[in-house]
Amino acid sequence: MLLVVGGLYVALLSRLAARYVAEDLQRRNRGLANSVTVALHLNEGTHELSAAAVRQLFEAAMTVNPYIKLYFLDARTGRILNASAKPAELRLTRVPLGPVRALLAGRQPLPIFGADPRHPGRPQPFSAALLRTAGGQPRHYLYITLAGDPAAPPPADLRRSHILQLILRTLAVAGLAVLLTGLLLIALLTRNLDRLTRAVRRLQHGDYSARVTGIRGRDELSDLAEAFNAMAARTEQAVGALHRADALRREVLANISHDLRTPLTSIEGYAETILHPPYELTAAERQRYAGTILANTRHLKRMVSELFELSKLEGQQVLPHPEPLALAELVQDVLLKLAPQAQAAGLGLHPDWGETGAAHLPMVCADAGLLERVLQNLLDNALLHTPAGGQVWVRLRPADVGLQRIGVEVSDTGRGIAPADLPFIFDRFYRAPRVRTSQQPGLGLGLAIARRIVALHGGELTVHSTEGQGTCFAFSVPVHEAGQPCRPAGDSHAKRGAVTQ
Repeated sequence: MLLVVGGLYVALLSRLAARYVAEDLQRRNRGLANSVTVALHLNEGTHELSAAAVRQLFEAAMTVNPYIKLYFLDARTGRILNASAKPAELRLTRVPLGPVRALLAGRQPLPIFGADPRHPGRPQPFSAALLRTAGGQPRHYLYITLAGDPAAPPPADLRRSHILQLILRTLAVAGLAVLLTGLLLIALLTRNLDRLTRAVRRLQHGDYSARVTGIRGRDELSDLAEAFNAMAARTEQAVGALHRADALRREVLANISHDLRTPLTSIEGYAETILHPPYELTAAERQRYAGTILANTRHLKRMVSELFELSKLEGQQVLPHPEPLALAELVQDVLLKLAPQAQAAGLGLHPDWGETGAAHLPMVCADAGLLERVLQNLLDNALLHTPAGGQVWVRLRPADVGLQRIGVEVSDTGRGIAPADLPFIFDRFYRAPRVRTSQQPGLGLGLAIARRIVALHGGELTVHSTEGQGTCFAFSVPVHEAGQPCRPAGDSHAKRGAVTQ
């Protein structure tokens, strides 16, 4: 690397030295053409220079400096009208006027190179001046190339040996400094690597609290130490989560066993009462006992279905099969289905289509069966936890215009959710203490299922609740774009299917 950088440095200095010489030459001779044109005057009739004056000028220039060449150019086309060089030496008949005008304008940094009519492939620094007529009209350019003595070495070459010596000395000093620095860094890196190795071995042997300490700075090893510490922290959290999950699993099994045992015990008791001869039952009692058995059986079936449904959703065995859907009609169907339950509980159940009305709401892309399950779960919760005389609303609102989604809100005027319970209501099998002590049916899976279904539609189920005032659940579904097919969100390789209702 040092050799490569040194070579590039030499090349760059050589190039810069050559440009510096050209700039210095052009800067010192920038007014040369103007000083020459002071003694030149255009004929008032022909607007041309006399041949004698031009010849005298060329002879004087050759006497003063035989290496500079003078050219008179047409001010419009750049065509060479006269030249101090021999005609046989000229390889160009025109000189590009862009560099000439740039030099005279004075807005471009030096050096400015112009074409050399004798050597077109070797641009040269130059001096230039504009000759005008008596009326002030541009007529000719005096164009002077500032080439030096071709037999003399250029100034850049005169300095090259000094530059090389300086570079070699610099590289020697830099090489020694790099060697010493490298040895020091090797010692430092080895020390830090030992610290990393010890921490990795502790983690390997099950010490998840292992962390790398003592590595400071912003180098690669410090980044690696930070990454290791972050990984160890996540591993410790994951192991802790596994322990908590195991404890939760045991608690869930106990809860499920309890929730399943209660209806099973009821079924067993009523069945024994009906079947055993010692009990003399009337037809009405038998009918009532059979109805209780049927209700408990349906309750068991619902709990098992919820377990099976959540298992399929979390295992990505179910993906929505979206299709263009009138969301207002689906909401209306669900409300009609739950209207008897709301009426029996003394609750008001209302739709709210917003200012635009149901007819002006756009179609959405959603799985009708899955979306119906979300609405039914949310409304069941609202009806269950709202006292008699309360109100339950389903509101449809256009979401953010840029998102192209329709927002759905299910709100009630019920008891609300305690702040301590709010972060956990979407957890599986979670039921608030007051819900469990009230012996309300269910395993606490309804909201977990609803949230998973909403996620499969590319949305998020959120909740806002104030204890004593009510609760509002909200999510959104994508709007159907006319002429575009509805595509399922999620893993395209997962198995599609309908969730068991």
